[in-house]
Amino acid sequence: MVDLTPLEQQIRILQWVTSERAKLNERLKELEIAEADALADVKDAMGGADGNDESGTMLIDGKVKPVVTWKITTPRRLDQKLLAERFPQIYDVCKVTGRQRTFKVLP
Repeated sequence: MVDLTPLEQQIRILQWVTSERAKLNERLKELEIAEADALADVKDAMGGADGNDESGTMLIDGKVKPVVTWKITTPRRLDQKLLAERFPQIYDVCKVTGRQRTFKVLP
């Protein structure tokens, strides 16, 4: 074990930051719920079931202005699980194994 007594102030700061981050994460969860509810209402009003690109507008300062867009994108991703199942030799050649060290502040 390493004696960190000389760094007590820094340890206390790290513990405080960890505590404050936990509080912020709780608030973030509340905001994410509010966002999801509002987003569901807006998407429902836009009726995006047909799968077309859409724009939503509002009357602002006497003018109709766009306030949201809902666009279709087609991302491409590599399905690593499928690659490993169907082409295990290629997967083994291409995979990268890393090493990391995790630092955790204890309460």
